[in-house]
Amino acid sequence: MMCFGQLGKADCMDYERLERRLESVGVDIGLAEMHGRMASVVCSVPDLKQSQRLQLASDWLAVDRVEQDILVSLDEVFVQTAESLHEFSDFDFRLLLPGDDHALSDRFLALTCWCSGFLSQLGESKLASELLNHEEVEEILVDFQRIAAMSDDIQDAEENETDMIEIYEYVRVGVLMVQAICLELSKP
Repeated sequence: MMCFGQLGKADCMDYERLERRLESVGVDIGLAEMHGRMASVVCSVPDLKQSQRLQLASDWLAVDRVEQDILVSLDEVFVQTAESLHEFSDFDFRLLLPGDDHALSDRFLALTCWCSGFLSQLGESKLASELLNHEEVEEILVDFQRIAAMSDDIQDAEENETDMIEIYEYVRVGVLMVQAICLELSKP
């Protein structure tokens, strides 16, 4: 099953399967929000070791015991996110969100959660204050805040679908811009 905004060519990212798996262990964070956090980490710290990625994922899950298969799947998502945000990746980064077969309101809710996760994690980054002083990034982050704060029930309609695609693409390109600025800021 192809997911709207699927990370890439690999088929290991079955959004629904992993989302159900997370729900089955009683975590409070959804896959979209977690992917937003992952993208944010990759932007600010692109060379994380596997042990660091696994620790972050485990911390985000905030449950007493995390099953290894969940951590392995989340690490695969982390790795694909890092690969798709690499500076030579041909801009193939995609947000991990529910597929087109889901109601538009569900996909939009996931997008708001994605933005919330991205912003939350970016706020914890060492580059946060420098990023906020960058005019282009500040504008993007303010827009992400607006998207994250939206709570309207979106009806399935062609014009709303078009709007969703435009917002999705804006967020995707915004992340690529944040990534480019982070790379610039981290150079000696």
